[in-house]
Amino acid sequence: MSLLRAIAAATAAELCAAGAALAVVGLFGGINGWCDVAAQFAPVWLAISAVGALLAWFGLKGIGGRIGVIALALIGLASSAALIAPELVRRIPAWRGAPPPRPLTLVTFNVWNDNIAPGATVDTILKEGADVIAIQEKYGLDGAPIARLRAAFPYSAYCAPGCGVEMLSRRPWTSKGIQADPDSAPDEAIWGVTTAPDGAPVEIATTHLSWPLPPGEQQRRRAALVEAVKQLQRPDLVLTGDLNLAPWSWALRGLDAALRPLVRRDRALFTWPANIARIDRPAPFAVLPIDHVYAGPAWQTVEARRLSRSGSDHYGLRVVLARATPAG
Repeated sequence: MSLLRAIAAATAAELCAAGAALAVVGLFGGINGWCDVAAQFAPVWLAISAVGALLAWFGLKGIGGRIGVIALALIGLASSAALIAPELVRRIPAWRGAPPPRPLTLVTFNVWNDNIAPGATVDTILKEGADVIAIQEKYGLDGAPIARLRAAFPYSAYCAPGCGVEMLSRRPWTSKGIQADPDSAPDEAIWGVTTAPDGAPVEIATTHLSWPLPPGEQQRRRAALVEAVKQLQRPDLVLTGDLNLAPWSWALRGLDAALRPLVRRDRALFTWPANIARIDRPAPFAVLPIDHVYAGPAWQTVEARRLSRSGSDHYGLRVVLARATPAG
């Protein structure tokens, strides 16, 4: 066996074994939070299992060894697909027919406290023509950039100094609120009622959950978020934010169920990383869809897409919603 073939064979075996083991661990994320960390990366295990299978096919000569390694790859592929598939077939209430005349356009964006190009980030936001902007890690747009954004969106909803979330609207807020949980700072939830382009009220909330490591802290935060949302109970509620959870995680599936009748309107939109911390260079591709938008039964989804890369380590999301029953 040539050196190159030997390297390919060894790499194939390692990739297939790792992909299978980690994908299978992810299947148990519903009963163990640490296993659910593996489920977050299901597309990664799918990819390395596929690459391992290709290397095994071309790098292994013996039929016995090839079959064994490819069998591991198939376990990884099947387990990863079982985690990902529910997201791909999930029903999202969608607008049908002609474009609605006065839709609501929202942008949610973790602008990153270490933003490497805040001016470009503001340019990216402004060109989207949004009615409301929900920002997480807002201190990444300090000084002139945030002043320029607030000039276009003069009405602000925010929490105490040190809190990292803020919402900016083109129209006044008629009421505002924050999550009454002093232990949650700086990642509190905030919400407010403003006027949508169709002239009717809309309640919008945003939050920023911590990473699910260790699992217990984020579990507590998710439970607090669910209780806060239940207190609002408006069919026109829109909840946005950086939840640090991928759609194939058991944690986000549980949150989807707990927040009903709100429905998550994004589908597998990969938002992190856009840029790589420490080296401040663009990431070759995003690995996780962790920024999300939920909306109540009053809304149908016209569009949900990712924004272009700017100075944050996240991509922003733009979501356009129209009322299922037009106002007025």
